[in-house]
Amino acid sequence: MFSPFLCAVCREGKVVMINPAGVELLRAESADSLIGTRFADLLHPDYGDELGGDILDVLAEERAPVPVRMARRDWSVADVHLRCIRGGGDDGALLVIGRDISENLNSARAILRSETRYRELVNHAIDSMFLCSDGIIEFVNLAGLRLLRMEHADEVVGRPFWDLLQRDYSDAIKSEIDQLVRDAVQLPAKIVLSTMEIREVLMAFIPLDRTGSRQFMVDARDITDENRAVAALRASHDNLEHQVEERTRDLRTEVAERRKAEERIRHQAHHDLLTGLPNRSQFFERLQHELARARGSGARLALMFIDLDGFKGVNDTLGHEAGDLLLKAASQRMLGTVRGCDVVSRLGGDEFTVIMPEVDDKASVAALGHRLIESLQRPFGLKGATANISGSIGISLFPDDGDMAETLLHNADGAMYRSKKAGKGVFTFHSDALTPVELDRIAIRECLRFAVDRDELDLYYMPKIDLVRNVVVGVEALLRWKSAELGLVMPSRLIPAMVQEEDLSDRVARWVVCQATTQMLLWKRQGFGDVRVAINLTARELRIPGFVATIERCLKEKSLAPRMLEIEVTESSIFSDIQHITPVLASLDTLGVGVVIDNFGTGYSSLRYLQKLPVRAVKIDRGVIANMGEGSEEAAVVHAIIATAHAFGRRVIAEGVETETKMRRLAGMGCDEAQGYLFSTPQPADAAQRFLAGWISSP
Repeated sequence: MFSPFLCAVCREGKVVMINPAGVELLRAESADSLIGTRFADLLHPDYGDELGGDILDVLAEERAPVPVRMARRDWSVADVHLRCIRGGGDDGALLVIGRDISENLNSARAILRSETRYRELVNHAIDSMFLCSDGIIEFVNLAGLRLLRMEHADEVVGRPFWDLLQRDYSDAIKSEIDQLVRDAVQLPAKIVLSTMEIREVLMAFIPLDRTGSRQFMVDARDITDENRAVAALRASHDNLEHQVEERTRDLRTEVAERRKAEERIRHQAHHDLLTGLPNRSQFFERLQHELARARGSGARLALMFIDLDGFKGVNDTLGHEAGDLLLKAASQRMLGTVRGCDVVSRLGGDEFTVIMPEVDDKASVAALGHRLIESLQRPFGLKGATANISGSIGISLFPDDGDMAETLLHNADGAMYRSKKAGKGVFTFHSDALTPVELDRIAIRECLRFAVDRDELDLYYMPKIDLVRNVVVGVEALLRWKSAELGLVMPSRLIPAMVQEEDLSDRVARWVVCQATTQMLLWKRQGFGDVRVAINLTARELRIPGFVATIERCLKEKSLAPRMLEIEVTESSIFSDIQHITPVLASLDTLGVGVVIDNFGTGYSSLRYLQKLPVRAVKIDRGVIANMGEGSEEAAVVHAIIATAHAFGRRVIAEGVETETKMRRLAGMGCDEAQGYLFSTPQPADAAQRFLAGWISSP
C-alpha cells in the first residue's frame, strides 16, 4: 500500500512542508527543492491556468477527494486524489492530503479499451442465431445455416432447437431449458450438422420476452477450432474503481453459476435421467477405465447384464408411471446390494449392468448374483399396487471371456438370454457353453443395431393376383437384410433373434413403414396410380405407444390413401394378445388402413372371431395350401374358411400358390386373391416395378 502524499501550505499558498511520499510522487530531488514553491505551480497547467490560486479553496470546500493532475519534475504527469484540511489556527495554514491513482486509471483505461475492442468484435461477428418460441425454431440466420451445413431455412424452422444437439446434450438441455433461458446461461454443447458431423459450440440463451411466451434467442458460436472468447466486461462510465470491483464480483458469480450449469449438464449427459445411474456412454467409459486398471494390475473383473423379468407386464397393466417407479426402485435395490466399488448402470429400458472390479474368484461373483436376484424378487409397492418381478442375469469374466469392453458386454448379454430360457430369475456365466443357435442370435442382434444406419435393410415385393380378373391388385413388402458381417440374413433367422429385443423390433418396424410408404409414393408419381402395399407387423409392434400415429403421419406426409396400405398380422400374434390388440386394430380401421390376418388356418378358434375383429381380409397359411389335395381335409378347411370369410364380408388371400392346378382350384372355391412362385418370387423394387407395368390395374 502506497503512503499518502502530505503537504503543508501557508496562507500565501506556498509549500512549507512535504513528506517523502510527496517528493517521490513529484519526482523531485529533495523536499528542500519544493519548499517555498507555490502549490498551484505543482499542478498540471490545465488545472493551474484554470483555477490558479483558488485551487486550495476549492479543495478545502469539497468533502470528498478531488481528482486532479500534477506536474512532476521530470515533465511527466501524475493523477491524484486530493483533499484539503484547514488548520485550526489563525495563520490560515492548510494540510493537503493526496493519493496517487495513476495506476488505477491506467488499468481502467485498459479495461475500457478492451471493452471497446470486444464490442467492435461482437458488432461485426457473424454468429449463428436461432430465434425460438416454446423451444421451436422460428428463425435462423445465414450463419446458422452455414453452421448446420444447410441451404434453406425451411430445413430447420419448425423443429425443436434441442433436436439439433447430440442426444446426450439434447435430453439434458430440453429438461433444463426454462432455467437456462431464465438465467441467460452460456454453456458449451455439441451440435449435429446435416452431414452428421458433430461440432462443439458455445451457446448463449438470451431471453427475449419475460411475459411467459418463452421466446428466446440462442447465440451459437463454433468453438471446435478456437478457444472461447473472454467474456466482455461491462461498460464503466461513472466511478471506474467501483465498476472494476463490481465487475470482479459479477465475474466470480458468473463463473460459479456457469460451473454449476456445466456440472449439471455434464452429469445429465452421462447419467440416466430417470434413475440417476450412469447411462450407456458412461458405462462404457467406466468399463474401459476398470479394464485398463485390471490389465495393469493383473486383477480379474466381472460384468453382469441384468434384464428385469415381468417389467413389460407391469407397464401394460399398471401404466408407464408405475413402470418408471419400478425402474427407480429396482435400481435402488441393486445399489444397496452391490459392493461399494461396484458400478451399477442403466443401458436403457429394463436393462442394467454391474461392473465388479477386483473379484477374487467365480464364487464371489456368484454370491453377488444370488443377492441381486433375491433383492429383485421381493414385492415392489407402487402407489397402492404390488408388483412381482425377477431378474435374469448373464455374467462374463475378464480375462476369461474377453479382453475388450464390447466382447464382455456381448458375452454377458448372451448369457442373460440363456438365463431367461432357463426359467428366468437365475444367473448364468458365459463360460457355460453357448449353443450355435444362441451364438447366431446374439450376433444377429448386435449387427442389427447398426443395420438401419448402414442402409443394409431392403424391402422386396411379392405381387398379389386377383383370381377373377387375372390382374395384379397389390404387393406384399418383405424385409430383407444383407449384413456386412453376416451376409444375407433370411427372416427365419432374423425374426427369432428380434423377439425379445423391443427397441430393435420397434426401430425396424418404423423403418419398414417409412420405406413402404415412400415406395408407394414413387410408384404413384411414376404413373402406376395407387398400388396397394401390405407390410408384416406383430401385435406387439402395433401396440408400441405412438406406432399407429407413425403410420398415420407417414401416409399424410406423402398424401397417400390409407385404404391402399394393409397391415398383415399373424393369427397367433393376434389371438395371443387379443384383449389388447383389438382396440389397436379398431384404430387402424378408423384410420382407413386395412388389417389382414396372416397364416390363417393354423389355429383352432379363429373363425368365430372373424365377425368381431375389425379386419379386411384373411390370408390362408401356405402350409394349408401346400397340402390342399383333391378331397383332402385341408381342401375342406380352405373351402370353409372362404365361405365363412365371405359371409362376414372379408376378402380371402391364398399364399404359397405354386401350380396352375391349385390356382384353378382356389378360383373355383371363390378365393379372391393369390400369391406365390407361380406368379413371381419376391423382387426388389425396380424388378417389381417392371412386373407391375405389365399387370397393374387400379382397384
